[in-house]
Amino acid sequence: MLRPTPDPDRFVGRVVLSGAQGQTLMVIDEIDMAVLRAAAETALASHAFDLRWEPIDSGHPAAETGPVLLVDEQGVGNRGSDELWEAVCAGLSRRASRYRVVRARDQTGLLDALTHESWHAVVLVCPPRSADEALADGEQLELAQSRTLFVAGMVKTLSQRDVGSGPRLWIVTRGAQQVSFGESVTLAQSTLRGIARVLAFEHPELATTIIDVEAEGSGSAGALVDELCAESSHDEVALRDGQRYVHRLVPVAVSAQSEFPVERRPVRVDLDSGGAVRLQIDQPGRLDALAVHAMRHVPPAADQVEIRVVAAGVSAGDVLKATGGYPTGPTARRSWAVNAWDT
Repeated sequence: MLRPTPDPDRFVGRVVLSGAQGQTLMVIDEIDMAVLRAAAETALASHAFDLRWEPIDSGHPAAETGPVLLVDEQGVGNRGSDELWEAVCAGLSRRASRYRVVRARDQTGLLDALTHESWHAVVLVCPPRSADEALADGEQLELAQSRTLFVAGMVKTLSQRDVGSGPRLWIVTRGAQQVSFGESVTLAQSTLRGIARVLAFEHPELATTIIDVEAEGSGSAGALVDELCAESSHDEVALRDGQRYVHRLVPVAVSAQSEFPVERRPVRVDLDSGGAVRLQIDQPGRLDALAVHAMRHVPPAADQVEIRVVAAGVSAGDVLKATGGYPTGPTARRSWAVNAWDT
């Protein structure tokens, strides 16, 4: 039930929600409704945001820092070839008042360090991607779960400590975030961002911060040490070749017609390894919406053959059907499939 107001673009109504037997389930005594005119559509741009990695300096000079506890995750202390780990240890040895390395598998040593020693920062360092991807897929899934539980266990211990104020908790991942299109992701470490966000609300005293560096190599080792020594308030940071990025909400560009731009992310498909793609019209009626999409390859049956399409022509009839101008019926979704196998 709606009733008019002095403003011709606004109405006030009353809502009654009834059940199948006619009983009243919910009543909203007053609901205000407004008609948005075309002039107000441009206001959409000021309310639309997206999460993006933005290059931003920390704004805090890197200096010396207090005691730091380095947690060698998953017992990967044999890091003879891990240049990043070696550079971080060397940097903290010069700039931290004290630092100690504890292996994650050393439960007794880790519990003692977290409970009875005072730390300015606790830094959990994940191994390079190659160490994770050397495991089978199932083992990587188990590793992702065990990492999350390990962080939760550390937080539980830190929250129960009685030694001074809580340290800042840092989680260093290796290629776990896609800073730019085309970057692959270390899946077994990507879930740590989720628990870091939860901890930001449930344990704000720890100021949990996640830093993602390159999957391999030591290109951002110096920047990582600077970040650990600085007192930045950013809680999601990525470092690529020393360049610092922060995950931030940024305004999304909106057209005059209040349309959001289509964001295309390229995907590599290997046709020689069983991949397949499909050329299709994403928005019927618009030829500029013609795009190639990855699709699941379906092997042919015993009485079928499969043809690899190297080049395909588009006829006038195809164009008419795609634009909705074909005289025999409505706009059809036209697609062409390209599979990976020769006949």
